Amino acid sequence: MALKIVEGTAPAGLPYETLSDYAKFVNLHAAGRFGADFPESTYEGYDILVEADGTSHFGQ
Repeated sequence: MALKIVEGTAPAGLPYETLSDYAKFVNLHAAGRFGADFPESTYEGYDILVEADGTSHFGQ
């Protein structure tokens, strides 16, 4: 949708869309900085992009 808008389509002219299958990612470093204290089971099914120590997995 963002690409359509960048190419000139008015946002009001775009139909509503939902995702049925999407990637789920978590940034443990950011979660820790915001005080999130969730059990490990909360992150089941998520790919970790940034570890709690700040190690990034972007682009891998």
